[in-house]
Amino acid sequence: MRALAALSRFVGNTFAYWVLLFAILAFMFPQVFIGLKGWIVPLLGLVMFGMGLTLKLEDFSEVARNPWRVALGVVAHFVIMPGVAWLLCQVFQL
Repeated sequence: MRALAALSRFVGNTFAYWVLLFAILAFMFPQVFIGLKGWIVPLLGLVMFGMGLTLKLEDFSEVARNPWRVALGVVAHFVIMPGVAWLLCQVFQL
């Protein structure tokens, strides 16, 4: 059980580094990863699950104390990002 806890702690502490490493490798050597094309959605779910495992109770209490940050994130996600995408399409005539 201690080994599993140690592995979980290691993965939780280094998860972002693993994601970044494999993103860089996939960018540099796409032919190696082309066979994983059908696994993109399940692997993305695994990444999101792993990131969720790193959350602590304090993270949720921080959201409760500062809900304006969540509101800003929602506005950025649904207004600013599509607006920037539209602007880039106009600039590059896409």
